[in-house]
Amino acid sequence: MWCCIILKLNTLLIPPLSLLLQGLNHAVVAGTRTHVTCTAIGARPPPHIVWSKGGQILKGATQSTSDDGNTTASELLLIPVPEDNERQVVCSISLNPAMTSQHLPEGHTTVTTVMGNGNTGLYLKDSRMLNVTHAPIVSLSLGAPLNPNNLLKGSDVYLECEVKANPGITKVEWYHNVSTCCSYKKHIFRA
Repeated sequence: MWCCIILKLNTLLIPPLSLLLQGLNHAVVAGTRTHVTCTAIGARPPPHIVWSKGGQILKGATQSTSDDGNTTASELLLIPVPEDNERQVVCSISLNPAMTSQHLPEGHTTVTTVMGNGNTGLYLKDSRMLNVTHAPIVSLSLGAPLNPNNLLKGSDVYLECEVKANPGITKVEWYHNVSTCCSYKKHIFRA
C-alpha cells in the first residue's frame, strides 16, 4: 500500500538560499539610467524585497516571482546624482519573525535593525557603495570678510574656487582678462 504526504509549500517557512544585488559593480554616470536587480532564491513564502539608498527607502521597483516560486527578483531603475557618490544602495528582505539567523545557510549577512519605514526585525541584505562619476561642479565666492557691496576700485579681491568632481580634479586655472594667471584654488586679484 502506497501512502502520500502532500505539503503545502506556501505554509512552510524556508529562509532564502541567497540574496544577490547586481548591476552596481562598476562606476555609474550621474544622470544616466542604471538598472539594478536584487534576486532572492529559495525562500518560502516569496519575500518582499526592499530597496534603500543612503538609509532612505526607494520606491518604484518592480517585483516578480518565478512560476515555481523559487526565485523572486526585484528590478529598480536608478538615476544617480553627484550627491549619491559613496552612498550605499541596499536590497533587503525581512525574514519571518519565527526565523532566526541560525536558520540561514552559513555566510549570510543578517542585521537586526530599524528600517527607514520604522519596522524592527531580522533582515537579510546585500549592498553596494555607489561610485558616481560626474563633471566638475564649480562654485566661486568672495573670500571672507569681503563685502560685495563695499568693494573699491584698485583694492585687492580675494576669491575662492570650490570644485566637486569624480574623478577628482588635478588643477584649477584662473583667467583674468582672457589670459591664464595662476593655478591655485584661491587667488587675489586687483579690482
